[in-house]
Amino acid sequence: MTFHMTTLFVTLLSAALSGCMGLGKSDDAVAPASRQLNVIKSPTEEGVPNLALLEVGLGTRDFQQINQTMASLTGVDPRTGSIQSTYEAVTSALPTNNDIKTVSGPNIVGVARLAAQYCDVVANTNDARRTGMFPGIDFSRSATSITTPIRDQVIHTLLVRFTRDKTPSPEDVSELQKLFDELKASSASTMGLMVSLCTASLGSARSIVVL
Repeated sequence: MTFHMTTLFVTLLSAALSGCMGLGKSDDAVAPASRQLNVIKSPTEEGVPNLALLEVGLGTRDFQQINQTMASLTGVDPRTGSIQSTYEAVTSALPTNNDIKTVSGPNIVGVARLAAQYCDVVANTNDARRTGMFPGIDFSRSATSITTPIRDQVIHTLLVRFTRDKTPSPEDVSELQKLFDELKASSASTMGLMVSLCTASLGSARSIVVL
């Protein structure tokens, strides 16, 4: 399960860096395209970009900002015991500054672990928040009871909530559909399926990449 979630996160992060997911948007506004990739011309080769001098107009949230972002998106109190324990355990693996060039494999795994804990709290708490994030899901029934329309409704709800895009990209939807189908085929539980979908959505590039 960790393999799938981490792989998906890497895919989403790569897409963000290449501008394929619409992650050029900040929380408040859409940045001009000219800010997404600022090319400094080489002083010795007029008109020819020097790859060593490329400045990318993207940054990353640091470990505190990532934790607060996940708390805000899920509605889970970051002071919750299990959240605090996980946060303390992965703090050293989360980004320590806002320089996107420093993002590493351990950072990605740390983000995935923290996202999984936030999603686990939501999925295991039977309240309106869980119902809102996983519409149509009966956690008392097996995963085989989840129909394709319900699967797609949950995916749409999670992506809209976590990416703040009213219309999720087909690529994002497809990735989560594949994840769901693979886990369902491997006899994953309903709880496990929902936590995995939530983790893949919450732990995506949008959680750490900002302009």
